[in-house]
Amino acid sequence: MKFWVFHIILAVTLCAKCSFAKSQSNDWRSYLEQLAEEGMDDTTIENMFQELTMLEGNPMNLNRVSREQLEQFPLINFEQAAHIAEFLDKNRPVYTVFELRNVSFLDFKTVELILPFFFAGKAEEEQPTVQEMLSRGRHEVQSRFDKTLQNRAGYGEFADSILQRYPNRKYRGEDFYTSMKYAFTYRDKIQFGLVGEKDPGEPFLQKNYPVGYDHYGLHLIIRELGKLKTLAVGDYRLSFGQGLILNNDFMISKSWGTNTIIRRTQGPKRHFSTAE
Repeated sequence: MKFWVFHIILAVTLCAKCSFAKSQSNDWRSYLEQLAEEGMDDTTIENMFQELTMLEGNPMNLNRVSREQLEQFPLINFEQAAHIAEFLDKNRPVYTVFELRNVSFLDFKTVELILPFFFAGKAEEEQPTVQEMLSRGRHEVQSRFDKTLQNRAGYGEFADSILQRYPNRKYRGEDFYTSMKYAFTYRDKIQFGLVGEKDPGEPFLQKNYPVGYDHYGLHLIIRELGKLKTLAVGDYRLSFGQGLILNNDFMISKSWGTNTIIRRTQGPKRHFSTAE
């Protein structure tokens, strides 16, 4: 009897832990869904999703994270970042992420929202070699293919005489959409990505268009690596000042509120969207 009771308690405990971890993972995704429902544009949502996905896979070490890094974290404001930094300065080393619940001015909901993006690691870490970064880094490949089943007029067959008179009546390319993304990340130190995209109607690997995708994007961002502070090459986004455009990463959102009056100045972020 005791044996069965032990197994039941163990199963309930494991289920509770799994449910808790799943709810933690879904909290920030639900938050983005809420922002989308409030009218924030799709490109901004996609950029936030890509950034938070990267941070979730490469969480920040509470025993090493700087105040600047906390201020750049998109799910908290400046005041909350300042209180977290002050708490960590006084209480390091911390031994579990749940110690964030002791930070003043952080409500329970906010703590649960940001927990997946932090961990309690060693206060001192050795500088990794290039080989270690390549072997421990995270590789990610995404591919998308869209095609409508219904035939559309612009992709039909036309007589040469009609095309000579109306050259824009027929699309030059195929009627499908396709895109490809490759990303390599090592914690918050290195971000490298390659993006390729073709819209419907654009040629793909045809004789006169051998390059494949119509649009390519490339980015490389290195942070806090040795004496190097920040290096950004290729496609990246900037956010600084009090302007509406730059502070929305060149995207103007439909949503507004008092919390958007104070803008945060951030370093360069990768542009990993298929938007040209």
